[in-house]
Amino acid sequence: MDSRRQNKIGSLMKETLTEILYREGREIYGTAMVSVTNAWVSSDLSLARFYFSIYNTENSDIVMAQLNEAMPQLKRSLVSRMRDLRKMPEFEFYLDDTIEQAEHIEKLFKKIHEEDSRIKNG
Repeated sequence: MDSRRQNKIGSLMKETLTEILYREGREIYGTAMVSVTNAWVSSDLSLARFYFSIYNTENSDIVMAQLNEAMPQLKRSLVSRMRDLRKMPEFEFYLDDTIEQAEHIEKLFKKIHEEDSRIKNG
């Protein structure tokens, strides 16, 4: 179970990174829409994991590669805005594909429902 401190720092880091991406994102990944969906910080505050949803692009893996390449720049920007932390944790970036998974499941349910209706009516 995460501590209150972890949750507070994670939330603050998420908000701050969202603001940074809003201002500097076009330089990093162009016209894609990137949203920070979650930030998790380890109990010893040595690691921060950020989860991103990516829209308006053909290949989200390319955008993730661009984010990973820009990680040092993003970390510097975060450090300059979060001066209260004694030590900035290491970053890990992950693609949050829960929306795509939900859409896929919804399509499967729709297909099953259509096949079921066809069998009942046919």
